[in-house]
Amino acid sequence: MRFYSLLFILIVCSKTISAQIPTMADSKNIYEYEQRFNEWRAENPDSKGWKWLARQQEEIIRRVDDAGNLPASTVFIEANDKVNKMARMAAQSAWKPAGPYGNTNLFGIGRASCIAFHPTDSSTHYLGFGQGGIWKTTNGGKSYTPIGDKLPILRISSLAIDPKNPETIYASVGDFAYIGYDLYSADRKRNTYYGLGVYKSTDGGKNWARTGLNRNLTEQQNSLTRSLWVNPSSTSEVVVASTQGIQKTKDGGQTWMKVSDFLTSQIIAHPSKPNVLFASGIYISSTRQGEACVLKSIDAGNTWAKLETGIPPRNAQRVEIAISASNPSTMYAVSCNLSNNLEGFYRSDNEGLTWKKSISRTQLLSDSPTGSYGQGLYDLTILVHPTNPENVIVGGLVLFETKDGGNAWSQMVPYSGVIHPDQHYLAYNQLNKTFYLCNDGGLYASKNINIPSQWRFVSNDINVTSCYRLGISDDGSDIITGAQDNNSFWKDEANPWVSLYGGDGMECLILPNEQTIYMSAQYGSIAYLSKGRYFSVFPPNDGTDSGEWTTPFSAVPTSNEIYIAGGNVYKVPFEQPRTALKKISNFPVIAEFRTPQLSSAMAVSKSNPANIYVAKRSRPLYGVNSELFYTANGGTDWAEIGRGLFGTSYITSLNIDPDNAERAWVALSNFEEGKKLFLTSDGGKTWQNVSYNLPNLPVNSVIFQPEDKQRAGVLYVGMDIGVYYLLEGQNEWKLMNENLPNVIISELEINAATNQLFAATFGRGVWQTDLINEKSNAANSFYEMQITAFPNPASDFLTVKCNFDEVTSMRLINSRGEEIKQISLKKKELRFGKTIEVSNIPSGLYFLTLSSGNLNKTVRILKE
Repeated sequence: MRFYSLLFILIVCSKTISAQIPTMADSKNIYEYEQRFNEWRAENPDSKGWKWLARQQEEIIRRVDDAGNLPASTVFIEANDKVNKMARMAAQSAWKPAGPYGNTNLFGIGRASCIAFHPTDSSTHYLGFGQGGIWKTTNGGKSYTPIGDKLPILRISSLAIDPKNPETIYASVGDFAYIGYDLYSADRKRNTYYGLGVYKSTDGGKNWARTGLNRNLTEQQNSLTRSLWVNPSSTSEVVVASTQGIQKTKDGGQTWMKVSDFLTSQIIAHPSKPNVLFASGIYISSTRQGEACVLKSIDAGNTWAKLETGIPPRNAQRVEIAISASNPSTMYAVSCNLSNNLEGFYRSDNEGLTWKKSISRTQLLSDSPTGSYGQGLYDLTILVHPTNPENVIVGGLVLFETKDGGNAWSQMVPYSGVIHPDQHYLAYNQLNKTFYLCNDGGLYASKNINIPSQWRFVSNDINVTSCYRLGISDDGSDIITGAQDNNSFWKDEANPWVSLYGGDGMECLILPNEQTIYMSAQYGSIAYLSKGRYFSVFPPNDGTDSGEWTTPFSAVPTSNEIYIAGGNVYKVPFEQPRTALKKISNFPVIAEFRTPQLSSAMAVSKSNPANIYVAKRSRPLYGVNSELFYTANGGTDWAEIGRGLFGTSYITSLNIDPDNAERAWVALSNFEEGKKLFLTSDGGKTWQNVSYNLPNLPVNSVIFQPEDKQRAGVLYVGMDIGVYYLLEGQNEWKLMNENLPNVIISELEINAATNQLFAATFGRGVWQTDLINEKSNAANSFYEMQITAFPNPASDFLTVKCNFDEVTSMRLINSRGEEIKQISLKKKELRFGKTIEVSNIPSGLYFLTLSSGNLNKTVRILKE
């Protein structure tokens, strides 16, 4: 089937803000801030500039412990070590990506935060993503290969390459873009997007190790590092900007010393004086830390002095600076104010000695020259044209340009179209004379930035989408996923990924007829798309209810109904609008929230939809723990069956045994050892803790594969790192992570028709693998076979050998999921090796799938 791409913006936005968005400065903890934020949003429904804050609020609330605290970063290090050490003790296939893959039609795949260029090879550069790790291209962006997928977290803020030894790369691991959005929990400041310091690779990104600059979440804002500079004259010297001051190493990262106490976000080098550096100081208004300023060093970063710029130290926040390559005496600075809009644009013509502020009133950080809001603490970048010191480009929501040094400005691109909004990093590659732009949609490039149409999307084949949820058609040919800031994406067997919906894409599903798709955006804005038209389903017309950031809903084919859990639970017939909503619960309205307590998860028995479980999220500020309700009569009666068992842990996922409606699992998002997953076999009368040996990470999804003639019963969970499975009757979870990067697993779905398990990841798109099959001896032998593919990376030829005689075919698949080669095999042919030519395919990441009947095993191949 084919759908028409629709942009349905569910959150109506105006050009003004009637009141300033609340900050954390006056809130004692995360829960109080959440309440103030929701009250502000209700009073200002037409405001803009708040979604990036809501996204972070939603993520962090799912990841605090009972005391409201986020864990130390050591939790992730220890959990990652445990994951890597967990033996794969059962036969299984390997994961391969299913998309979405970067292409121009999607208008965005995920947030690119930084780019680093090879010092001598114009075709090689590295990309860092806010959630999706590090990617490398050796052909100018035609294709990319992920590197560093086993870093403990895949959040990257900055990359730097040793100019004398390009195989040495440094990475700031953490997400600096959300600096300032702090959450006070248990009266202690905590950062939402934790950092782990600086990591280093000495083999071009194949392997990474932690340097001596370690960071821990308990250091609050000081866990974050950003801009890196490698001294071209002495490459063992590296300087990094951080919220713990400027740090420097002289031994390649083994030891570090603090060389400035200023909280900083950026370091740039003088183009002709190798020892002269500039840094931008940052003021974090939410925590009243730091100072907005510009710093200068004349001794390669050993000492620093603050320049007299005129930037107000505590009425500005983030500052970004740029220096002219053609006239290094000329410098520029742009800063955001306490409301994240433009504070000022500054110029110096004597290497920073004196500065002058522009009198222009153009709102450079907004969506138009007269816009009234910005996101400068989140997205801000500046670049001077390489040959014209008067030509400066500033990126905020869009791009603005001056050709006279800051007096007059023009908007370079519209808010919708040409390039994706939210600009994070501008850079120029002298080797290929190309401008590059990192934004929330990926990477764009232009040879001539003055012509809007010259910008082109160059993030092709990269799967870094931050997926909240996914849906699979009954035959497995159609996939839909909801993506952060990038709408909902859909594909079928014959058509590539397309964008169908606006806003942040959330829960989604495909009806059995495969002609109708249900999609949602934040806070429960649900609609269905049928025959090219969309129809709103939720919230109710009368405004009496709403939904959680990700609102649960599901389809029940046996009753031809959609079930939705907002504050109350509703059902509506397939392909009927919200006027047909029927409320089947009557939970009490909580005055402070203006609705019943919002639902965080729901499960409806597919065989008997009268059996429904619905989870209510905790509200610790009001002394309300998470609750779990159950009805066995379609909503006439509801019983609370959690009995305080789950505390303040966020219930992320519920799943029902399709053969027994009283048997259900509850998944918890927390950092409490041994408190991850609970099972009831009697409709909630009693509970069993089945967490066993799961690592101490949040569980985000649980799904059960019932026993049949071919397979044992298997329970799967997706966590912040990894997918795990538990065989019926056993008490040991096993890891199934082959090929899967260390990324948050948002949701798992089973497709019984194709025997596939699908995973939506928050940062690396959708992945798929074969279901576990431990009943079949043939399957065990197949999955346990030893495969050798060499050389890997391959150049001209690839030879494949294995010790299983019944492999009937091989398929070589590119990173977009497209089949490049298919080779039929005779019995035992691979025992002696089969050589295939790969000289005529582009370099990049590939997957080689060996098949025997309906069994598949996949290995990862790199083509140089």
